[in-house]
Amino acid sequence: MPSLIQSALILEAVANIGSAAASILAPKWSIAGLLAPDAAANPSPSTLTLVQVFGGFMVALTVPLVMAIPDGPYAIVVRKVTYYTLGVAELALIPLLLAKSRQGVSSGFAPEKLTMSASVLVPFLLFRGYALFANPKVMQSESEGKAKEK
Repeated sequence: MPSLIQSALILEAVANIGSAAASILAPKWSIAGLLAPDAAANPSPSTLTLVQVFGGFMVALTVPLVMAIPDGPYAIVVRKVTYYTLGVAELALIPLLLAKSRQGVSSGFAPEKLTMSASVLVPFLLFRGYALFANPKVMQSESEGKAKEK
């Protein structure tokens, strides 16, 4: 049975793969819900391309998540690097999304959707903070945890 950290990594990797696939394969569908109503009907080709690029970055950021799933001698290091990297991205994205939402539809996006997008990232960031700072033992592989208990 996967540990708490392994379950979190698996859940996030699966979610990322689904979102990335939608962004790359169906960018118009993927972005339509976020755009302001006047822009949603006919997003520009550059907008659709940027959605696909974003999907490519999501694939790239999923690789460390997947690599951090197995237990092993370097599991804690891989997990920490992965969580620091993704946590920094979330620390940048959350305020950016919230600032853009305060611009209203002049940002080109539906403000409530930007706020929702930021709020979706918060639980991931909180869990990263918990795992990195409040209870770093959850980052250990089972063999590391058992070795330290002896």
